[in-house]
Amino acid sequence: MKKLLALLLATATPAAAHVTLDPAEAQPASYTRLAFRVGHGCGGAATTGIEVGLPRGMTVARPMPKPGWEIAIEPGASVAWRGGPLPDAWYDEFVMMVRTPDRGGEALAFPVTQHCGETVAAWTQPPVAGEPRPRFPAPMLQLAQAPVAVTAGPLALSNAWTRAAGQGGQGAGFVTIRNSGAEADRLVAASSPAATRVELHTSLREGDVMRMRPVENIPVPAGGSVTLAPGGLHLMLLGLTRPLAVGQTVPVTLRFERAGQVTVNLAVQAAGARAPTSMPGHRH
Repeated sequence: MKKLLALLLATATPAAAHVTLDPAEAQPASYTRLAFRVGHGCGGAATTGIEVGLPRGMTVARPMPKPGWEIAIEPGASVAWRGGPLPDAWYDEFVMMVRTPDRGGEALAFPVTQHCGETVAAWTQPPVAGEPRPRFPAPMLQLAQAPVAVTAGPLALSNAWTRAAGQGGQGAGFVTIRNSGAEADRLVAASSPAATRVELHTSLREGDVMRMRPVENIPVPAGGSVTLAPGGLHLMLLGLTRPLAVGQTVPVTLRFERAGQVTVNLAVQAAGARAPTSMPGHRH
């Protein structure tokens, strides 16, 4: 019968006696790579299994295969690796790609059960405000506060971003526009001090080739939304007047037929990014 390793782990050093999570912070509603770091066994015994519980609302969790380990997935509940063994003196990481929940500002606990043959170490205790650090802490992920949408009348604009590009070249801008009003609107023009001109474009497939074409306007349905994204509708920033460097923002002023003008800041992501926080191979 398996036993809980409370007494053995109580005497371990704080730096070693837990499973840690990298990174410790992430954006809400984003795809993030999580690495659960295991730097010890159970009182000298080798690790033979790691089971990670998923927080509420985390419906996407895709584990990375590890040679010598089998993976078991309980959708929306847990991901487990079994096999190894991982000797007590060795270090390893157990990695998964997740989509974080939409709710910003929360601290998410990932209770981890570490199996070492017949011994079990349960790293399942989340911190409690005003109380000492738990003896068996669960790995935690702090979600940043969700960005506040920019508004113009009934329109709310969010998730505005672009890709890194060089001066004199061109870039694409992306944003989600939601219309809570009872009347449809249309995006009819755009401009930016970072480009000589900004056009409204769409992407069309012609045979095996994707081509960009300008459009006169982009409809925003009443009570609905439109997303400008790679492979579809987007803003085209032509004749860049400065480099677009990762970590910077680019102001773009959008003009709507009904709502008027509003300025959004495009967050510059890496060249080739498919989303603000992208999952390799992920497509919208």
